[in-house]
Order: sequence, then structure tokens, then C-alpha cells
Amino acid sequence: MSAAIPFSAQLINLFAAVILLLAFAMLAQRRMPALVNLFALRR
Repeated sequence: MSAAIPFSAQLINLFAAVILLLAFAMLAQRRMPALVNLFALRR
């Protein structure tokens, strides 16, 4: 199935997935203190 996709398209999809994961990780890292404070307040 993956052989039908050109290598350049696979490379672009891979880069897009990595960038998406990096953006999500940065967003989660920025919100982590707020989530920790929220869980600390719940206890």
C-alpha cells in the first residue's frame, strides 16, 4: 500500500507529522503548569 505513494509524498507527510507533533508538544508544555495547578487544587 505504501509503495503506491511516491517517496517525496511520504517524506512530506513525515515532515508534516513531525511538525504537528512538535507543535502539540510545545502547546502541552506551555499548558503543563496550569494543568498541574488544577490537579493540585483538586486534592
